[in-house]
Amino acid sequence: MIDKSIEKRRQASRKYYWANPEKCRERTRKTRLKNKQRPWVAMAMRARHRAKQKKLDCNITAEYLQSIWPSNNLCPVLHIPLKNTSKGKPSEGSPSLDRIIPEKGYVKGNVIIVSHKANTIKSDASPKEIWRVFKHYNNLLDEIPLIQFKSRRKVATHAKKGATI
Repeated sequence: MIDKSIEKRRQASRKYYWANPEKCRERTRKTRLKNKQRPWVAMAMRARHRAKQKKLDCNITAEYLQSIWPSNNLCPVLHIPLKNTSKGKPSEGSPSLDRIIPEKGYVKGNVIIVSHKANTIKSDASPKEIWRVFKHYNNLLDEIPLIQFKSRRKVATHAKKGATI
């Protein structure tokens, strides 16, 4: 059941909006523009909301997220630019807040900002599971002729240089 004071505020907001729609739209536009320039603010709000829904710990702030934001604005995992989309749907390069150990929640030291693509790849898998997937597909690609996969050449060249993953 909705609290009566909350319902009163909602009604007052609706009334104000219908009396001043242009002012409200302009304020919304300015807020969205400001949040696009400071994505960590909205990211912190959404993290607190998800933590409450999932009953997880949450002690992160917008200032903390700003402090851990990659200085070069690149995803630390995939090295692609982090950029917000204006369409509302995340793109591969959209910044995403990843919980390193999901059960710990959104606490300082347990979150990292990565691209949406990197976070989707990780999903709920552990590092050990991700390693197993990598080894499996790497072995499969070893069995397939190298000529068919241009991207495989990059992996093979990278591995020849002595890089470790």
